[in-house]
Amino acid sequence: MLGHNEALAALIAHVNASDKPASLGWDEVQQWQQGALEAFSRLGLLVKDVQAKSLMCTGCEQQCFMPVVYTDDAKRAFIVCDDPDQQDHMGRVNVPLDRLLQWQASTRQFAGVVAELLELDTKPDYHKASASYRLGMLKSKGGRRWVSVTVQPWRLRSTGRLCHWLIFSISVVQRWSWISPGLMNC
Repeated sequence: MLGHNEALAALIAHVNASDKPASLGWDEVQQWQQGALEAFSRLGLLVKDVQAKSLMCTGCEQQCFMPVVYTDDAKRAFIVCDDPDQQDHMGRVNVPLDRLLQWQASTRQFAGVVAELLELDTKPDYHKASASYRLGMLKSKGGRRWVSVTVQPWRLRSTGRLCHWLIFSISVVQRWSWISPGLMNC
C-alpha cells in the first residue's frame, strides 16, 4: 500500500514518463492509501478517463493482457481466455466493472493546480522551447518574477521561499499535511 507521498510521487513519475497525458487504471490506484484518489481528483490532478478496453486477466498464473467483452446489456464484463491449454478450465473470467475505471493525469493539470493555489488568473501557457508552463507573475522584493513549471522532469521553478509557501498553502487549503517538500524539488 502506497502512502499519500508515495502515491503522489508515483503520479508524478507517470506524468514525467511522457509529454502526453498518462492513464492510470483501477488496479494501480487501489495500491494507494485510502483517500489519495479522492484528494487527487478533488484537486484536479486526476480526471476520469474512458473505461479500459483490455486488462490483465487474473484467471490463471499466466496473467495475459486480454480485451474485455461486455454482455449485451453492458451490466457485466468478462475476459475470454484464448490460451488453448487453459480455455477448457477458464472459459469466461468475470471482470468487476470497477476494474475498468481509469483516470488521466497530465503536466497541464499539474500546472493548473499550482496556478490555482498561487491564485494566478492566467491559464498555464506551454512553451515548447523550454518544455515548461508559464503560470504567471508574482511580486517579489526584486520585482515581478515569472513562475514556471518545468515539464521534463516536473518541478516548480522559482525561489525556495515560494515553494515552501506553496507547500504550506496546499497543507492549509486542502488539508494535505502529508505532502513532502522534497516532491516539489525546492
